[in-house]
Amino acid sequence: MSFSASFIQLWLMPRLANFKDRYPDVPLRIEISSRDDNLMEEDIHLSGRLGKGDWPSLQSWHFVDEEI
Repeated sequence: MSFSASFIQLWLMPRLANFKDRYPDVPLRIEISSRDDNLMEEDIHLSGRLGKGDWPSLQSWHFVDEEI
C-alpha cells in the first residue's frame, strides 16, 4: 500500500488494529509516499492518490473527499 502521511495517520492507523485482528494472515507493507512513480514496477497493489483518476493502465475509483 502507498498513501500520503496524512491519510495513514488520520484514516488508516485508527483502523489498522481492527483489520489485523480480523485478518491476521494478510501481510501488509505500508509506504508513505506522495510521488506518482510507476506503482506496478514497485509491486504496490493498493495506493491512494489525489486527482481525478486519470492514470493509464490502473483501475481507480473515488474513495473519499479530502478535507483539511
